[in-house]
Amino acid sequence: INAEYMGTVRHEKTLRKKLAQAKEWSASIQSDLQEAKERLLADEHLISEKVRSNQQEHDALMEENYRLEGHLLEQIALQREKRLIARQQREEQEQQQDQCEEQLACELQQKLKEATALDAGSVQVPSSMAQPVRPRPVTARNTLEQFSGSSRHVPEDPSHHSGWLLKAVGESWEKAWFVIAEGALFCFENDQWLKVLQCWELVQIQSLPDYHEGAFIVYTSDEAQLLFCAQNAHSCAEWASALKRS
Repeated sequence: INAEYMGTVRHEKTLRKKLAQAKEWSASIQSDLQEAKERLLADEHLISEKVRSNQQEHDALMEENYRLEGHLLEQIALQREKRLIARQQREEQEQQQDQCEEQLACELQQKLKEATALDAGSVQVPSSMAQPVRPRPVTARNTLEQFSGSSRHVPEDPSHHSGWLLKAVGESWEKAWFVIAEGALFCFENDQWLKVLQCWELVQIQSLPDYHEGAFIVYTSDEAQLLFCAQNAHSCAEWASALKRS
């Protein structure tokens, strides 16, 4: 009996020892679990803070993007409106210019039909304006041959004067590009100066303000009288000055 009792006591001690170790292990595991929970909560809080911060930055960026997009759309709309206004203004100016040219052409057409003072010999150069033809080293014929090449341009020179003019042809008016160079008046198809249509050597010019503010007659070396019309009196004066200088 004593031996069995002693064996039972030893067995109980062993069990108590194992129970104490199990309690220690359980406490250690509980402590580790608590620390893991705390770290997990801290990480979760940190992640939440980062997510909240990123969301705020994203919202701010989206708001700035919306603002810039709205500003860009406003600028595009403003530019379109400006281009539309500019195009309308150009169209109005072109329309007004066309109307002025049509009106001028009609007036000149009517005056050309009615005018009797412009018949051959009826308009004379005043004696105070008459000047002899000055000898020139380059004649109109040679200048015409020089400038009339199909692939050559009239050489640019500050002394040249060019622009659009209306020239009386019979009972109508023809619009062409004219250039004063080397003492001669050249007629071109357009302002590209590629093909010379006609050329006259200049002698004298006489303005006709009573006929039209831009009208003037050019007298050539072959005794021809050519009637032209500029856009206005100022343009007529510029052509007269350039012809006299030439």
